[in-house]
Amino acid sequence: MKTRIITALILIAICVPPLIYGSWMFALFVAIAITLASIEICNTGHGNNNWPKRIKVITILATILMVFYNVMRNYFLNNEFGLSSETLIIPPLGIAVTLTAYFVMVILKSSINVEDVAYLFTMTLFLTLAGQSALYTRGLGIYTFIYVALITFSTDTGGYFIGMLFGRNKINPRISPKKTYEGAIGATLIGALLGIVYAIIFQNQLISEVNIEIYWFYIIPFILSIMAQIGDFTFSAIKRHYGVKDFSHILPGHGGILDRVDSIVMNLIVFAILVINITRNFNWWVA
Repeated sequence: MKTRIITALILIAICVPPLIYGSWMFALFVAIAITLASIEICNTGHGNNNWPKRIKVITILATILMVFYNVMRNYFLNNEFGLSSETLIIPPLGIAVTLTAYFVMVILKSSINVEDVAYLFTMTLFLTLAGQSALYTRGLGIYTFIYVALITFSTDTGGYFIGMLFGRNKINPRISPKKTYEGAIGATLIGALLGIVYAIIFQNQLISEVNIEIYWFYIIPFILSIMAQIGDFTFSAIKRHYGVKDFSHILPGHGGILDRVDSIVMNLIVFAILVINITRNFNWWVA
């Protein structure tokens, strides 16, 4: 427990300055986090470490370049650096080159197969969306980012305590032995409640950052509270499939980067997609 607390305090000290400052500092923070997460994805997918280092290089480069596609596009077209963008874009060329690179490795290396490509490609796209969504949400404003983070972490914490006190009926012991329906319901209600309270207190700041009606900030917490738990289950399922307890041991007492951010990366993606669609009246196909 002491190790977990010390690690948590160090993480807070590392994460808070980039979040507050934003701009290039937050972009650098996202780049480092995405790089570490990409390495964890590669290590988890092939526990015997027979994958060549080129797989990690491809995964890291592809993810970083696609995450910062909007930032680079804005810089070269408008000659300005900024996190904000109008939408999430996974460039078709990036998809084609990445997929081709993975299949070339299948041809050249017997230790890599089509199942590996499916896993790597899917997770590369997921991390790309997560990174772009983090930049998009922080680009909207710090109050908005805290809103998403508060809902996510209160959902996790609420689910833990409610499940510990009242949990009886397991959801899926094969994937997550300790998760119960009682904990899931409690997590949803607590996460949604705190999100709504935050929206009431900071409604002026949220409306000024995100151009949507205030009632959306009372609906979104319910969606994010559910999606946070789906994100948790999703990454737990990946770990169970590959027979690992944690994605890595980079964070003593906590596991890996992905073990800590499984819920919030899902919520950042969902929130960004929701806001983009709400501001466009759900004409999602508009470029």
